[in-house]
Amino acid sequence: MTPLRTRALPLAPLLAAAIFLAILAAIASAAPARAEDERLYPLEWHETGGHGLVTATGEWAIPPLYDHVVAFHEGLAAVTRDGRAGYIDPTGAWALEPVHDAAARFSEGLAAVKTGRHWGYIRRDGSRLAEPVFDYAGPFEGGLAVVKLDRKWGVIDTNPVWVVMPEYRRVRIVDGLVVVTERRKVDGRNTTLHGLFDPAKGWLLKTDYKQVFPIGEGLFRVTEGRLDGLYSPAAGWLREPGFAKIGLFVPLDALWGAALAAAKEGERAGFLATDGSWAIAPEFEDVKSFSEGLAAARSGGLWGFVDHRGEWAIPPRFEDVDEPFVDGQAIVRVPLGVGPSAAALIDRSGAFVYPPTRSALPTGQFSDGLAPAWDMTSRGSTHGYVNRRGEWVVPPTLKTAGRFRDGYAIVSTGEAKGILAPDGSWILEPEFYEIYPDGDLFLTLSQDRSRRQAYYRRDGTKLEIQPPPAE
Repeated sequence: MTPLRTRALPLAPLLAAAIFLAILAAIASAAPARAEDERLYPLEWHETGGHGLVTATGEWAIPPLYDHVVAFHEGLAAVTRDGRAGYIDPTGAWALEPVHDAAARFSEGLAAVKTGRHWGYIRRDGSRLAEPVFDYAGPFEGGLAVVKLDRKWGVIDTNPVWVVMPEYRRVRIVDGLVVVTERRKVDGRNTTLHGLFDPAKGWLLKTDYKQVFPIGEGLFRVTEGRLDGLYSPAAGWLREPGFAKIGLFVPLDALWGAALAAAKEGERAGFLATDGSWAIAPEFEDVKSFSEGLAAARSGGLWGFVDHRGEWAIPPRFEDVDEPFVDGQAIVRVPLGVGPSAAALIDRSGAFVYPPTRSALPTGQFSDGLAPAWDMTSRGSTHGYVNRRGEWVVPPTLKTAGRFRDGYAIVSTGEAKGILAPDGSWILEPEFYEIYPDGDLFLTLSQDRSRRQAYYRRDGTKLEIQPPPAE
């Protein structure tokens, strides 16, 4: 593998920025301004097939004059018209003329644009940062962007200069660092290996590891063979690879702000602090991550929950813990005579808020008095909603059933999607191909081949779209 090196990218001459900005300012001052925080919704106008942006009241903020519209970002929206892409400002005036084959949103004052089959970058004034030479050009984050050149991945900065040469199978930017993936022969076998590169310092970890994965608090889990280690870009190895597992660092709760990671060393498990020391001694058979200040732990073959001190908040008496605490409820498995264990929901005291049962398996926590559940007596995958007594409120006739959030749940019958209210009534009947929550509205796609778009309010009423103004 060729070592990393720095190489300048092709640069284009700058435009007359001052003249351009003066023209742009004149256009903006001549058009009515729109509130910067006003939410706009992309929509295809069914009568013409054109795309534009509407307000929450159904008025066209940007008329449907375009083949494609990307929502505003950094004050500009990428649009395509008659096969050419450019950028408009909030008044709908051209900020950057449509001279590209495709355009992505602006990020950190830069945007990827396509010419022919390749991508390059432009500045906000329209001048070229990098010529169109890339197979893929991602958005800038923290001054870095992932690009693909000749089927290999690399990273550039805003100069633009290669930070990571395009020689790798995959690259990923994480908090200003680059996780690098390559595939090479090890002992005669093709092997995927990972490393960690710092644009300011160079290689922190060569590509010799089975996994390099961010686990929070600026730390990485590094896997060598089958063993995990804990690595800090600032301090180096906090723990050499030797753990059966190291989980994500999760804050205990709002009161105890420290983050801990579930870890297992040999046959014993506990919780690591961010300096690599044991915050909770490895005195358990196994542990799972903290959630809402409690973590599942196993002792004597049974599971319970411990607090931030490692003391039992709920003594071990469950066969397993399916889901951690969310909104004060956890899903556990309980022995129930002969046969398989039963599923139940408990509160933070360990009391049942949903009785153990083998008929309706909760697949999520209660919200608005209902929990999604799977009908264990059926042969197929049928779901519905149960109350805290284990009674079906919404019969198990659904293909998928999610948890209620903000007073609604999007469900699927297998043939169409709809939206349920907490009382089991339909906010939107299941007659849509797809439903997307979008701010205070729902964007729906029709079942027919046209995939016609429409917006609905939270109460199920349709947003009536006003006819666009004449061009």
